[in-house]
Amino acid sequence: WNDSLLARSEGAKELWMNAWEQLGACSPTLEELMELAASDVSWDCNINLNNQGAMGTEVPATDSTLPTESPTSTPTSSPTMLVTKNPTVSPTSIPTESPTRSPTRSPTNSPEVSLQPCPPAYDQFKTIYVAGDQVTVKSDIFKCRDKDHEMYCNVGTWDDNLLDQNEGAKEMWMNAWEMVDACTPT
Repeated sequence: WNDSLLARSEGAKELWMNAWEQLGACSPTLEELMELAASDVSWDCNINLNNQGAMGTEVPATDSTLPTESPTSTPTSSPTMLVTKNPTVSPTSIPTESPTRSPTRSPTNSPEVSLQPCPPAYDQFKTIYVAGDQVTVKSDIFKCRDKDHEMYCNVGTWDDNLLDQNEGAKEMWMNAWEMVDACTPT
């Protein structure tokens, strides 16, 4: 995590923390291996190092978990625990959207997203903002929400006297500007 990303968007850290979704284990978990050990499956001590399970524990061998010499013509009834010795070399029938030559240990960076140029900076002394006007605050674009909030878009610093005119003035003032997107300073 890099705190400088917060300059682009207040919600950047939450987006970063939720960017990846766990789909499942890539090899048997210790719990799965324990279940196999408790079953009636026999253990084959001749399994080579490529057939190691989680935490270096050997995987039990059964006819359904042994690798085949070449791909089978039909799917097996259950997944095998081991890799096929000679996987298919021909291309798949459906192309990969963006293939890589080999898997990476960590996600690759997404291509740079082109941000729009920043509009003028917010001016707290300006009193002629109207609904729809856009301003920049710390490389983020904000828009004056609507006609109901327009008056509050023109109040740079909170003033308790506004409550005399409207009990909900503080909330209106706090919500007058709506974040639109990040932008590139010009």
